[in-house]
This record gives sequence, C-alpha cells and structure tokens, in this order.
Amino acid sequence: MNRITCGAMVLVTLMVWIVPGGAQLDLSLGIVESIEARVGEEVITTSEVDERLQRVEMTELGRPFRDSREYERYRRRELERLIQESLLVQEARRRGMRMDAKQKEAEVEQRWQRQVEMLGGEEGLRQYLERIGATEEALKKQMAEEVERGYLQERLLRAEVAFNIRVTPEEIEAFKRENPGLLGDLERVELSHILIAVPENASAEEEAEARRKAERLVTEIRARGPEIFEQLAREQSDHEATRAKGGRLGFVRRGELFKEFDVAFDLLPGEISDPVRTRQGYHILIVTEKTSIAERVRQQKIRESAQGLIDRLMDEAVVVVKGRGPEDSG
Repeated sequence: MNRITCGAMVLVTLMVWIVPGGAQLDLSLGIVESIEARVGEEVITTSEVDERLQRVEMTELGRPFRDSREYERYRRRELERLIQESLLVQEARRRGMRMDAKQKEAEVEQRWQRQVEMLGGEEGLRQYLERIGATEEALKKQMAEEVERGYLQERLLRAEVAFNIRVTPEEIEAFKRENPGLLGDLERVELSHILIAVPENASAEEEAEARRKAERLVTEIRARGPEIFEQLAREQSDHEATRAKGGRLGFVRRGELFKEFDVAFDLLPGEISDPVRTRQGYHILIVTEKTSIAERVRQQKIRESAQGLIDRLMDEAVVVVKGRGPEDSG
C-alpha cells in the first residue's frame, strides 16, 4: 500500500542532507533548497516544480497564471507528474535498463543545437544564460539528465506496456462507428529510413555486401534502441536527400513511395524493419508515428495500461509529500 506522510525527514548521503521542514542542504554548493516530495530513493525539489510551472506558462498557456487557484491547480498537476516520472525511472533502473553513453551524448548535442537555434544563435544563448543565472555546463548537465530520464521512462513503458497491446477487429469496428469524421485522416505513417545503396548491374558480391551492412545496422539499432536511428542515418545512409535530416521522410500513405515500403504499416512506432530491397538498394525503416485506426485504438489502450503500471508502482512505493496526510494518497 502506498504510504504518504508529512513532517520532518532526515536523509544523510555523502554530500546532501535533508533537514527537518522539508529542506535539502547541499554542502558542496552551500545551498538550502526546499523539498516537495521524496519518492523512494529520489527527492523532488521546489525548484524542479517551479521550472515545470515556468514551462507551462511559456509553452502550454502562453501567458502567466490568472490567479492563485489556477497556479495551485497546475502546481499540483506538475508535482504529480514528477512523482510518476520518478517512479518510472527508478523502476527502469531497478530492472537494469541503461542508456548508452554515446547515444546520450548524441541526443544531448542535437537538443543543444536546437536550443541554440531557438534562442537565435550564440548571442541569444549568452543572454539567456545571463537571464537565468546559469552556465552552459550546468544547462548541458541538466539536459543530459532529462534525456536519460526520458529514455528510461520510454523504454520501460515500451517493454512493459506497448509491445503487449493488441487491438481486436471488434475494437476497430467500434471506433469506426463512434468516429466517422476521423477516418479520412488516418492510415498514415511517419517514416524515416537508412539507405544502403546497390549500384545498377551490381555483382553478386556487391549485392551480398550491401545486405550484410544493412543487417549489421538493423542489429545495432535493435540492440541500442530506436533513439540511435537518426544519428546512424546521418552517418551511414547513402540517400543524399534525407541523410542530413536523419533519414526523415515525413508522413506517407500506402503506395506513395516504393510499394515495398508498405511493410512499414505493419510496424509499431519505434520498431525497426528488416532490410527492404528496392531498386535503390536496401532500406532500413522506422515508424516514428502511426495514424491508422488500429494505432489510434492501440494508443488509447497503451495510455490506460501505462496508468495501471503507474498505479501499481505507487501502491508499492514509499512516497512522502510535504503538507499531505494519508488521505491525500489517491
């Protein structure tokens, strides 16, 4: 049963103490920071919640909070989300899931470049760092932590939930009856590919070598995870038009590209195809998003199952939330 308590907490580690009143004393920095919750072995600080609320204002609402009631409603929501994310990350680590260091480095670099572009270049970055009182090193460290935690959550949910979900014909028919206006926009996939080119009039040995290279890439991607696909496309693909974009082809319908690409409609989001032979060579396909009727129904079932996993982890965890009594545990 989930246990939520309030009052003083004491946790002693090498460099971090939690002191009575819900404050975290970091001896390495000389900073005292308020604690909002302790979730198993992790703590959630006030600054983490405040940062989430700033994102809500900037990206979700596009304005400041109207009043204290709206502020408190979103604050409670973001704290609950942070608790759930912490539970998923800790469960993933308990199961031995890890993010490859090179994969994390590549993802952080890609996100960093996008961040710099959004800020208007290096000068915009400098002004932003001055405004928030942070260093480039600290911001990159925070970004790396977010990348790793996001990866662990996604991998756990994929292992625990996504690949175990099946959609029945009856569920598809029920969706069609209930949502007739959506049917024309469905049955599309967002697709990326890596091409290992095979020259015209290639010898049997050239053909075999291209296939072996494609199979090695498939094995590597499946071992390291679909997040590495974009990086490998930039490094290994022979398709000039999409290589710089990480292999992205965008949304396609059946028959819009090569007929052989229709195998992508049988893939799940994040799933890698076996090598697909076209007149250009061998393609490795990945579906990043799917809008079929079956996938729409499947995503709804995934959300329901994911909530079931979170509820189970909540029941098994010790969660201490500042200012709440046992009656607030639900």
